[in-house]
Amino acid sequence: MRKELDELREKIDVVDDEIARLLNERMRHVKKISRVKTAEGLPTLDSERERMIVERVKGRVDEEHAEFAERVFRVILDASKECQNRPGN
Repeated sequence: MRKELDELREKIDVVDDEIARLLNERMRHVKKISRVKTAEGLPTLDSERERMIVERVKGRVDEEHAEFAERVFRVILDASKECQNRPGN
């Protein structure tokens, strides 16, 4: 039983590493978007874009996980806005 648990945790670790890598990549793009928005005088907040992102993500997960995906992506979107509003981005 313990071996199975360890193996499953190792699989989760691999997934977590990939999530961290992708989050880092996403935030690099967020910084680029921030520069474009600043140059064009656009606001950080784009509610319609956020709604579309959340709906797209919810549609890509099992229905039983849609609520969790929405909560996770709301946190990611909040962090992205915070990143965009940081000086120097």
